[in-house]
Amino acid sequence: MYPFNSSRLQRHTLGKMDTPCFSCGALKWLDERVRESTKCSPVFATCCDWGKVLLPYLQEPPAVLKSYLMGDDAVSREF
Repeated sequence: MYPFNSSRLQRHTLGKMDTPCFSCGALKWLDERVRESTKCSPVFATCCDWGKVLLPYLQEPPAVLKSYLMGDDAVSREF
């Protein structure tokens, strides 16, 4: 079967992941909503379990890691 030839496959997309969870604000695909909810008022359970799970905000990363993540140093700009 290898080398795999994908030229006959059709492209599939899930659309934009831009629907926020009402409880935690996580961005989800609309089709991830709970089956009983509507497209107009989507409810999600896989991120925060309807507000039962609360995660602390992320801490500021160390300066070296932040410079890599933000692309502020010479090594990051190479890629």
